[in-house]
Parts: sequence; structure tokens; C-alpha cells
Amino acid sequence: MRKNIIIGFGFVALSAGIVQAGGWEASRLSTGIMYEDGARAELSTQSITYNVNASIQSGERAKMASDQTRTSLGVKLEAGNLDIGIFNYRSGAIQMSGQVANQSNGCNPATAAIALCSVVPSADADLNSTAAALKYDLSEQFSIMAGANMYSVSGGTVTTLAAEYSNINGDKMVPFFGAAYEIDDIALRVEVLAQTSGTMKLDVTTAAGQTSGASLGIPSTLTLNAQSGIAEDTLAFLSIHHSEWDDAQIVIPVTGPVPAVNSDFGTKTSYTVGVGRKFTDKLSGLISYSSEEGGGASSHDPFTLSNGTQTISVGLSYKLDNMTVSGGYSYTKVGDVSVTHLGADGNPSGLTASYSDNSVSGFGFKIGFAF
Repeated sequence: MRKNIIIGFGFVALSAGIVQAGGWEASRLSTGIMYEDGARAELSTQSITYNVNASIQSGERAKMASDQTRTSLGVKLEAGNLDIGIFNYRSGAIQMSGQVANQSNGCNPATAAIALCSVVPSADADLNSTAAALKYDLSEQFSIMAGANMYSVSGGTVTTLAAEYSNINGDKMVPFFGAAYEIDDIALRVEVLAQTSGTMKLDVTTAAGQTSGASLGIPSTLTLNAQSGIAEDTLAFLSIHHSEWDDAQIVIPVTGPVPAVNSDFGTKTSYTVGVGRKFTDKLSGLISYSSEEGGGASSHDPFTLSNGTQTISVGLSYKLDNMTVSGGYSYTKVGDVSVTHLGADGNPSGLTASYSDNSVSGFGFKIGFAF
């Protein structure tokens, strides 16, 4: 039984259904390639369709999240007991379309027609990561890993009911560490990865000019990935991912007449369990279930789109000589949440957004080469 029957491609499908329940995370650093034999390169893409709608206080229902396409690349080289990995992927995304409805429904925040306005922002802000990792094999069973992850945002925009924030740029490097225990005979691998927190300083332009003091928090995370053979050609796997979002907020301070922007993300833990099966020497498949806890049925944060998520994913992988082609589909049920906006005095402003009966679907495709 090989130690990487399924897990190497399974998370293509799993990552395709994420909605911001705890923060801006879009995709996670996947280190599975570091445990493959020899040199390897992988390219993957995910197409994600968001059926995430909300009814605002006027009764109008509108789409609040934008569809996305995410691409990632990983390369791993081997030098004796040392493995070297380079990764590029979409680590974060705030893609929202809450202000689109305001362009045609008669909204005017300066008059009584504010009752027709959506308080949900529009946003086009992606965080990309380039990570480098070194894994050293202490023995056939134990290995350690260390690396650095450079997060960057370039040319992002956020439009609220009160103001537009544009040319959002910044970058921040944070380290990560890991360790793993493996038993090849039973396809067992237990991996722990930890990333430290950081604060990215942001350059932001508003109608009042360039702001100062804007920042984006990068949360500390702890991830446990485990897999084990449970029968001939059958593998079970588990992933637990914990992110400390309480201390990782988006902050754009007041600039002249332009109001501040402050997120209210909450610390979250997500879980994934699944089973993979090797049907033939070339064909494998999997099914998995994932969940992320929500922050409650109500919120005052206009960046909130859901109260947790539940995802079912399926995937297939086919090996041909030195190439492996994998594909997956995921369906995510999005938890209902009601957002109530608070005015500057701390009292409800009357602007609301009620999310219900929403879902996300994603298709993932990956191609890997051994060389």
C-alpha cells in the first residue's frame, strides 16, 4: 500500500467550497507534495460558483458574493534527506458584490432613500502567497519542516455605502513549522503544521487621499493532517484546522470625512473527514465531509456572509506513466445569518441583510508530473 494513494489530490475539491465564516482565508498551504518520492510539480485550478444571496431591509434580494477562479502551483525537489518545496496559491479573497444593487434601486444614502440601500460592501481584494518550505527526514518515520510564507495584496478595492477604498497594497512574510510521523506499510501519516501571526501594513487610497495606519491581520494557525490505511487499498483521512481570527482583523482608520472600516472576524476551527479508495493501479477516488463552525445566527459585521459551512466533496484521480490527473466537485451548504448594521452611536441604523438558503459549488482540477 502506498502512502499517497489519495490524499495528494483530495483537497483540490475540499478547498473549492470555502466561504468567509471566520475570515478571508481562501486556500491553505498544502504540503502533501513534500511527502512524494522524487521531484514533482503540480498545477491546480478551482472554479467556484457562489449562490450566496441576502434580502436587505427593503425586501430586495441580491447576490452578495462574487464567483471566483483560483490557481495554485507547487514544485518539490529532493536532495538526499532534504526536500525543497516552492508554492504559489490564492491564500485569501474578499470577493463581494453587495453594492451592485445600489446602482439601480434608487438608493441614496444622503436622503430617506437610504432605506433602499444595501449595507453589504463590494470588494475585489485577493491575497496571494508564495511559500518556500524545507523538509528534513530525521529517520524513515520522523521528519521536520520549516518555511516562510509571503502574503501580498495588490490593487485591491473595497466599496462601502459611505466610501470607496482603492489601490489597497501590502505584503507580509510569516514563518511556519511542521513535523510528521509516517509508517509506510499501513499508509500512516500524521502531520502538524503551525503558522505564526503577523500584521500586514496596507497602503489605501480614499477620496480624502492616502490613509495611514491601515492593516490586515494574518492569524496564527494550527493544522493537523492525518491519514491511515484501514483496509486493502482503502485510506481514511482527517484534517483539523484552527485559526485565531480574533486577533487578525482588517482595519482602515478614519481619514477626514471618510469613515473607518473594521472587520469583526471570530476564531474558527474546521474539520474534514473522508475515505479514499484505490480501484485499480491507475484509478482512485474519494468522498469527504467538511464543516466549519459559524459565529452565530446574528452579526453586526457587514463582511459576514454565513454562519458556518458544511461541505460534501467527491473526487477521482487517474495515473498515466509519470503524470497524474485529478478532478473533484464540492457542494457547500451555507449557514443562515442575519446582519444588523450599527450606526456611529452604536445603535441599529435600520440597515440589515438576511442570508438564507445559500450554497456554494466548486469544480477542481489538478495535473501532477513526476520527473
